[in-house]
Amino acid sequence: MNLVFKNGINLAGIRIILMLFPLIIIPLLISRLGVEGYGQVAYYLALASYYITFVNFGFDETATKHVANLSRGSEELLPKYVGDVFFIKIVSAVSVFLVILSLNFVELASDVLTVFMLVGLVESLNSLWFWHGIQKLAPFTIFTFLSRVIYFLLVYFFVVEIEDLYLVAVFLALSVVLCYLGLILLIRRKGLLKFEFSFERSLKLWKEALPLGLSNFIPVFKDKMGVIVVGAIGEMAAAGALDILMKILNVCFIPINILNGAFFPKLSQRYDDKTFRTLMGLTLGYSILIMLLATIFLMFFDFLLPKMYLSEINAIFALVVSVVFYAVSVTLAKNYYIVKGYYIVVVYTLLISTVVYLICIYFLYSYNAVTIFNVCLCSTVCFALEALLRGGVFSYMQKEKSYDRG
Repeated sequence: MNLVFKNGINLAGIRIILMLFPLIIIPLLISRLGVEGYGQVAYYLALASYYITFVNFGFDETATKHVANLSRGSEELLPKYVGDVFFIKIVSAVSVFLVILSLNFVELASDVLTVFMLVGLVESLNSLWFWHGIQKLAPFTIFTFLSRVIYFLLVYFFVVEIEDLYLVAVFLALSVVLCYLGLILLIRRKGLLKFEFSFERSLKLWKEALPLGLSNFIPVFKDKMGVIVVGAIGEMAAAGALDILMKILNVCFIPINILNGAFFPKLSQRYDDKTFRTLMGLTLGYSILIMLLATIFLMFFDFLLPKMYLSEINAIFALVVSVVFYAVSVTLAKNYYIVKGYYIVVVYTLLISTVVYLICIYFLYSYNAVTIFNVCLCSTVCFALEALLRGGVFSYMQKEKSYDRG
């Protein structure tokens, strides 16, 4: 349990750095680029997030699980596995980036969009899955913090006007790649990285990661679609505001993701119902507490703020409610279905909720009703649907299990 606690502390550090630094830098970007300029940054980074998710392609879970198992009993196989994962990610990232460059060459992709895609290209060097698997996350936490400090300083000194928009992506990619290369050197020094290419072995790893790659892409697709749609219709200021709201929501998700990440290696090695139910109790308790506190906070501000902000307050409340649904959904997905190998449940529930979300967004777009509140409400409804579907399958499995015992 001490190892779970240490993992939780380090994951907390990583999540806080990755979530809070963007919030810290937002006022700086708005003051330098303007509201419209920040909206463009949010829009292009939302598009880049699809690229990043494709590059990671489910390895955050499958590679973590395999590294955790190999580090205990088959250490001689670990360096080859680590090399294979890096090889697949690098090939995938370079292939997609070449396609983007080709689109740019024929003027189907803008220069600014192409530059922002550098953020996705360097993601191929991300080794979080390795450090999480061996359950030694301190180096990754330290390097991540240093990279974000470098990014902030570069933006502070060199981004001064809207014409410097592309530098935001260049500096982010530069700071991240320095972090990732430093961590790869540490892995290499430990003798845990060896490149011995095998097509069959790489294909097997890719096929294994495919279901989780889809399951990871779909929520990111859903999460960023609102920002992209709002930006696509030309409302860059609204896209920026919606992006800020989603970042605040993701901050609320941090403890849930930390708890699930901390328990994941332990449950991957040996699943037991008692540990899983403890985890579910912790995530649910936190999410209910956040919902109650946020409700009191929003009711208080509802009396103070002018009525013109009522839509934004309602949008925040809709998102806060989704924290409870997210807690149930992600805990079942990551530490029950994925641990048990029921990837198909995760994929199908995500597909259903995403189709519903896209239908909602389509109708909003068709009737010119794309507002911040309506997009947030659609997100909450889909979080609720996802939680109900996964909870229903879980209840059915538990009943079948009790019948088998009887």
